[in-house]
Amino acid sequence: MGKLPVAGLSVFCLVAGLTTSLWAGHKRDWAPGTIVAMKSSECGAHVSAGNSVLGTVLGTQGESAKRQVVLCKDYTLRTDSTIYTIRPKKQNADLLPVNAAVEFYIDKDKMKLRRADSKKQQEFMVLAELPATPAKTGN
Repeated sequence: MGKLPVAGLSVFCLVAGLTTSLWAGHKRDWAPGTIVAMKSSECGAHVSAGNSVLGTVLGTQGESAKRQVVLCKDYTLRTDSTIYTIRPKKQNADLLPVNAAVEFYIDKDKMKLRRADSKKQQEFMVLAELPATPAKTGN
């Protein structure tokens, strides 16, 4: 009677171990794509306050504040079926060259992307998604 719980525990451990090893060995399916364009777009502003004691007393401290526009890199990623507009999550992310072959996958609300010749991944936000039209041939 004492062997039944030990046998059940052994089977449980075996199944759990196999499941864990299979899950850890699961490889992502990276989809191929090409960066076809990059542009800078406004994505916020940085305001540096020009506060002074006199400005605080007179209520004019906001008038001397300096506003600087923050620019973000927006990329256009083309696949066979979809065109994505994406933006790096980190402001100082590596620059991707236009016409670079890339691989990506979408995980929940973010896109993980890497150059086809590299293992380094970057995280992107998907801003827009459109169906791709077939490339025109020069006739």
